[in-house]
Amino acid sequence: MNCRTILATAVSATAILASLPALAQSAAERAVEAAKQYAGTEITIVWEAGLQALDPLNFSGPKWKELTGIDVKVIEVPTAEMFTKILQEHRAGTGAYDALNVIPSWMADLARAGALEPLDPYVDKYGYRDELQTIAPVYRDNQMLVGDTIYGFPDDGDVFVFYYRTDVLGDPEIQAAFKEAKGYDLPVPPTDWQQFYDVSCFITEHTGGKPYGAGLFRDPPYAQQMFQERFRVAGGKFFDPETMQATVNSEAGVGVFQSMLEENKCMPPGVETWGFVENLAAFLQGDTAMTISWPPYGRWAAGYGL
Repeated sequence: MNCRTILATAVSATAILASLPALAQSAAERAVEAAKQYAGTEITIVWEAGLQALDPLNFSGPKWKELTGIDVKVIEVPTAEMFTKILQEHRAGTGAYDALNVIPSWMADLARAGALEPLDPYVDKYGYRDELQTIAPVYRDNQMLVGDTIYGFPDDGDVFVFYYRTDVLGDPEIQAAFKEAKGYDLPVPPTDWQQFYDVSCFITEHTGGKPYGAGLFRDPPYAQQMFQERFRVAGGKFFDPETMQATVNSEAGVGVFQSMLEENKCMPPGVETWGFVENLAAFLQGDTAMTISWPPYGRWAAGYGL
């Protein structure tokens, strides 16, 4: 996930695409056929520890072994440690990792450090460029490229989604009390951060925290993703383009941080340590009325896929 956050697969070893069967086959079928010559070998891939790693451990890894005879060894690394460990391994030159599953915003730094293999020669040699055009541009252009060079393939089209409990925000008694207290109709759902703050704090106070108005990611590896989004919307820039001095402490940055700290006061105790799992558990247990996360929350809240 992860940290899901938004992830792209950055492949550093692509020899499995060694031959090209009939062009009538799909890219997946051609890859499987080419990879069969390496049956009995092992590929090592770095993946975000926790729920995200369940995919290669329980599904895609075993499926690849079934189709090709190649074992997939998954190295789980906590989100906060992934970037550092990948660079450390690259600089040490151990060759411990064959492929990486990374957050797309890391790709530029990893590519410029020489940690990633450019994939354009393989894409052209084995006839995949047209097929890659079928990927939605927002993911193809942002999660595959550094400059004009392909360094990875998107394996997850993640977006942040706002979730809220209709039984709480739609409660007539809560709505009436909110309008009396705030002077405007309770928005269902809130459409800006001021409304979110008003609704969250009102629900927490009105219900005595049963439920709390909201819960959000606040553990640093996750909170920084939420900060980045709000910082950009507020007009913030990470660097001065003339001097390249960091400008996170600009008026926009300070304002976003202050707002996040104020919001914490209306959330459950200990929210400062919440990552994906803690936030998910609180929402599914009915402890929070609103949250923001990735798409799985929706289907899990509906009892699908648990």
